[in-house]
Amino acid sequence: MALLLVGVVCLFAGILAVIWNMGFSMRLQKIEALVRGGAPDAALPLLRNLEKKHHGKLALHLLLARVHALLAQHRDAIEEWNRVLLINQHHCEISQADIALALVENHLALGELREAQGVLLLTLKSCPGELRLRERLAEIYLQRGMPKHALECYDILLKYDPENNDLLYKIALVQERSGDLRAALISTLRILRQDAQNASALAMAANLYSGFANHRSAEEYWRKLIGYASHAAEGYKGLAACLDAQGGRDDETLAAYSEALQYARGEQDRLAIQYAMVSILIRMEALRDALALLEDIQARDPGYRDVAYLIDQYRELARDELVARFTSADDREFRRLAGDVLITLGVSILREKPINSRDLLIHGILDEGNYRETVLTYFARTLSPITERTLQELSDEMRVMRAKRAYMFSMAGYSVRAKNFAALRAITLIARDELKTMLDDTPARDFLPAFAS
Repeated sequence: MALLLVGVVCLFAGILAVIWNMGFSMRLQKIEALVRGGAPDAALPLLRNLEKKHHGKLALHLLLARVHALLAQHRDAIEEWNRVLLINQHHCEISQADIALALVENHLALGELREAQGVLLLTLKSCPGELRLRERLAEIYLQRGMPKHALECYDILLKYDPENNDLLYKIALVQERSGDLRAALISTLRILRQDAQNASALAMAANLYSGFANHRSAEEYWRKLIGYASHAAEGYKGLAACLDAQGGRDDETLAAYSEALQYARGEQDRLAIQYAMVSILIRMEALRDALALLEDIQARDPGYRDVAYLIDQYRELARDELVARFTSADDREFRRLAGDVLITLGVSILREKPINSRDLLIHGILDEGNYRETVLTYFARTLSPITERTLQELSDEMRVMRAKRAYMFSMAGYSVRAKNFAALRAITLIARDELKTMLDDTPARDFLPAFAS
C-alpha cells in the first residue's frame, strides 16, 4: 500500500513538472515571437520576470544573451553567455564553438580585442579542430597588427584544405601587407595553378610583378584581367601604367588609357585617367590634343591638381615660335640651335651622342682662359618636364666620361625631384627663359656633326 502511495505521488509530481515546463515553454515562445518581430526592448522585462522562477534554464539564458546583444548591452550579453557556457557543461546542447563565437562578437563590439583573442585561444585548447575559431582568431590577430600570428593560423587551416583558393588569397593579402612580397607572389601563383581564371589572383599577380619592375610578366596578367568585366577598369589602368613603364610604347599606352575611360568608376576616376593621358600626349608632341584634354578637365573641375598651371604653360609653349623650333625642329635645325647654345657657353665639342633618336648629349671641353674642364651638355626636346630618372642617367654618363660638370637644357622645365637631384650634383639646369636668351643672343651656326643614324 505504501509503495502504491509513493508511486501515485511520483506520478502527480511528474505531471506537475510537465505542466510547469509546458507553461515555461509557451511563455518563452511568446517572448521569442516578440524578439523576431523586432521588439527586443519589450521582450527584456518579460524575460527578467520569467527568470525569477526559471533561473538556470538554458533556453532562457540563451534568449537573454541574444536580447542583450540586440539592444547593444554587450556587457550584459557577455555575462549571460558565460552563464550559458556554465549551464551547457551539464546539458551539452550547444557547441562550445558557437558560444565562444558569440562571446567574441560581444567583446569586439566593446573594442576588447585582447579579451576576444583570449576566449578563442581558451576554447581552441578543448576543441582544436574547430576551424571557424581558428579563422576568427586570424582575423583578430590582423586587427591587432600581428600578421605573423595570423599566418600561423591560416597555415593550420590550409593543412585541412590545401586547395582552398579563398584561404590562399587571404594568405597572399596578409603576406603582401606585411611586406613579404615574394611569398605573396608564390601564394598567388599557387592559386592560378589551381584556377587560372581567378580574377582576384590575376590582379594581385599583375600588381606584384609591377612592384618588382618585371613589367613584361605584369603585362601578361593585366591583359588577362581586362577580359573580366568586373575587373576591366583596373586591368586597363594597370596595363597602361605597365606599358608606360616599359618606354617606347606610347601609342599602346594611350590606347589602354582610352579603354580605361570606358570603365571609369565615377568622375574622379575619369579625371585621373585623363590627367595621366596628358603626359603621354605631351611626350608624343600632340600638344593640341593635350591642351584640349586639360581644358576639358578644367571645365569639369577647375581646381584639379595643377591643370591650370599646365594649361598656361603649354599654351605659352604652343604660341612661342622659338620653343616650337627647338622642340619640333628636324635634325639639321636642332643642331643649329644647339650650336648657338654651345657658342654662348664656350664649349668645344669632343663627341656627340644621340639619345632616344631625338635628344642630344654633347661631350666637350669648356675653355675658361687658363682653365679647361670636361663637361657634358644635354639638349632635351621633350615637352614634358625633365624627371629625376633622366638626370640620373646624365649623372651616370658623367662618371663614365669623367666630366666635372653638366648642363641640362629643356624648354619644358623640371620636376621637383629633378631639381632636388641636380642640387646635390654638379648639374646646372637651364630652363626656357635662360635657354631662349642664349638662342636669341647668338647667331646660329651649323657646325655640329650630323646625328648618328
